[in-house]
Amino acid sequence: MASGRTIFIVEDELILALDLKETLERHGFEVIGHSVTGEEAITQILKRPPDVILMDIKLAGRITGIEAAREIRKSINAVLIYCTAYSNSEMLSEAEDTCPFAFITKPFTETSLIGVLGEALTAGAVPLHP
Repeated sequence: MASGRTIFIVEDELILALDLKETLERHGFEVIGHSVTGEEAITQILKRPPDVILMDIKLAGRITGIEAAREIRKSINAVLIYCTAYSNSEMLSEAEDTCPFAFITKPFTETSLIGVLGEALTAGAVPLHP
């Protein structure tokens, strides 16, 4: 494990989610869950808060990743990293109030993903559980 850091994946593309899980586990992270909708993400994350949330912005279901992040932020303070194919200025502005640590634009490489997680750890952005 990477210093006990836990990650929750919110991604509606199953193949990508499975690839992310394998990559993260290979690098010593513990993936504690996955959801395909914002609604499901809220429920699961509030039951078992992770240290890091990898959140897609465009999701299956009624709400976006940004809306899910807003709801989650009301209760927990996990590091939020958006993984998205959409990176226009309007979307970035809309997501600003969720205080993301970073945006990773799809398709991204394993190196860039692990690099961003390393930056979060180094910067002390990943909260420690008591």
